[in-house]
Amino acid sequence: MNLVKAPFTRSRVVPTSSEYRILSEMIDSAQVTVLQVDRVINPHLWSKFTTTRKQLLMSKSNDWELLTALGLGEAEVHHQVQVGMSAHSDVLTSAYSDNVALLFHCTRENVDTILSEGLDERLGRSGGLLGKGIYFTDDPTKAVSYDKKLTLLIFAVYLGDCLDVTKQDDRVKQSLVREPRKYQDQKRNPGDLSYDSIVGRPGSANEFVIFNRYQSCPLYTVQYVKKTTIDVKPPPYTSLQNHLIQHRKQVPAFAWSPQSAWQAKVGSSKPPGPGTVSWPFYAQTLYEEMKVKVSQVKTRVCEVNV
Repeated sequence: MNLVKAPFTRSRVVPTSSEYRILSEMIDSAQVTVLQVDRVINPHLWSKFTTTRKQLLMSKSNDWELLTALGLGEAEVHHQVQVGMSAHSDVLTSAYSDNVALLFHCTRENVDTILSEGLDERLGRSGGLLGKGIYFTDDPTKAVSYDKKLTLLIFAVYLGDCLDVTKQDDRVKQSLVREPRKYQDQKRNPGDLSYDSIVGRPGSANEFVIFNRYQSCPLYTVQYVKKTTIDVKPPPYTSLQNHLIQHRKQVPAFAWSPQSAWQAKVGSSKPPGPGTVSWPFYAQTLYEEMKVKVSQVKTRVCEVNV
């Protein structure tokens, strides 16, 4: 009996468009040559992604306007904001953000299956350097090194509260099968039980891991060929490429940094400081660079910004 797969469609991104240019610039031109970029639309996976985002924001945010826009009643909003005011001072100064990013994923499996069904944390490899989850990276060179299909996948990924585990014990990281739990003083409210993702640098690249498949949704496929010889002197990088390269060198500033001295708890972590964090891999930032109007393509990441 044939199983009915969730439908998806692919449409070619015009090579002369800003959308194509920005997506191409996300990939290191010294390593590969981009042949084709396709936009992926899967209404089922998009619906799961946006529903998960809404649920996480409703359970973790203490922002009155955002909670109201998400549909909570006045009494519910008042209660959540009031309870949130009792959070630790370091947490109060760091507003909750969804931190939705455009990140790379590669596969050795059937690409169409992933575009149809999405990724599945249950199929993650046991003993992975950052646990058994779904891996993404902001470094295309890292992704290409694992790829066997000559196709890079670009996903919208909900990172939310992201814990930097780079310096944690290897055995602890490799044993992860779900999001790390938060200590009481790290919670914004009673619904804020765990981190939403982790990030680490097992090598020289950032690797992001989620443990809930619906925190990701495929948006693009990029077909490419590897260059037979690496450019000794690659063409001059654009300002965006230089910005991306610079930010790939360190864990993003919004990640919760390990602070064993914070609250005198071993393994405790401190939230990022107050203020807006600038990061070129934010989905909204990249779509603004593309100058893509939300109305042009129904399932755009921009639509999830309340």
